[in-house]
Amino acid sequence: MEVHQEATIKEVLEVAKQQDKVVNVVLSNGKDYKGSVVQAGVHHVRLALKDQMSFFDAMIRLEHISAVEVQVRT
Repeated sequence: MEVHQEATIKEVLEVAKQQDKVVNVVLSNGKDYKGSVVQAGVHHVRLALKDQMSFFDAMIRLEHISAVEVQVRT
C-alpha cells in the first residue's frame, strides 16, 4: 500500500478497505482501535475490530481521528 503525502484520512481508509488492510485508528483523546475498514462514509468509518474485540464493530467519526496507522512495508 502506498500512502500519498497529500491524502486525507478518509482517502487512506478507503485504500485500506480496497486492499483489505488492518489499520490502527488513533483518536484525538488517545484511544485506539485496530481492525479492518468495513465502510468509509462522508462523516464516519466503520471498523470490524480485531483481537480481543473481534465480535464488535466500531463506528468512528472522522473528525475525531488524529492518526491512521497501516502496514505499508513487509
